[in-house]
Amino acid sequence: MQGSSHLENLYNKRTQMRKFYIVDDDDDDRMFLKEAVHAVLGNVEIVEQTDGQDLLKALEIDDFDKKHIVICTDMNMPKIDGFDVIEFLQSQSEYRNIPVFMISTTTCKELIEKAYKLGVRKYFVKPYKICEYSSIVQEIAS
Repeated sequence: MQGSSHLENLYNKRTQMRKFYIVDDDDDDRMFLKEAVHAVLGNVEIVEQTDGQDLLKALEIDDFDKKHIVICTDMNMPKIDGFDVIEFLQSQSEYRNIPVFMISTTTCKELIEKAYKLGVRKYFVKPYKICEYSSIVQEIAS
């Protein structure tokens, strides 16, 4: 049955995802994404950071198994932006395999292409409706 194997794969991915970093300088966007992660993924540890610099510091001291970490970052942030975060993570063998997703307000094709070239798994445009954050988290989990 194809449906059950899809559900089994989704369950396996969700159980492997144990820590979810949300990196965004906008308090509301972090809150909306956090609520969606809790609703969709259940008992996942969520770590919130306001910029890329704080994320990189947190990852440096995080002794959590990197294969259980997911990062969702904004593009435009103070100090270290989302592009620099992805570029740094891709340059370090310890972090290279961490799935990184980007969520931002920009619809600029060139910037989105840049994110993909740097190694982002998937780019999402920030939704206008709060309920759409759950769809983003479901896509990240699948």
